Amino acid sequence: KTFLVNNHLHLKQYLLSDLEFRLYSFEERNLERDSVVTTFEFIYWLTQGWGISIYGHPSHYKRENDVGLAVFFKPQETHEIKLFYTFEFIFS
Repeated sequence: KTFLVNNHLHLKQYLLSDLEFRLYSFEERNLERDSVVTTFEFIYWLTQGWGISIYGHPSHYKRENDVGLAVFFKPQETHEIKLFYTFEFIFS
């Protein structure tokens, strides 16, 4: 078992002029926590400040894969507000 790990990864790339792909990855392992979270997200920017997205959290140590929908509001280049809803899918 590995511990004292704290890794963060955030990548984003425009696939088209209005379609953005984001990858977030977070890993924390210590004596209190063992957590790995990865998120894939596709954002379609309707205007310069408003966007909609679909995202997913593939399972690592759990049975559920999470998929969600979100609305983005970007009042400035450095700030984003995200309203989201996540669905859980259980595969037998």
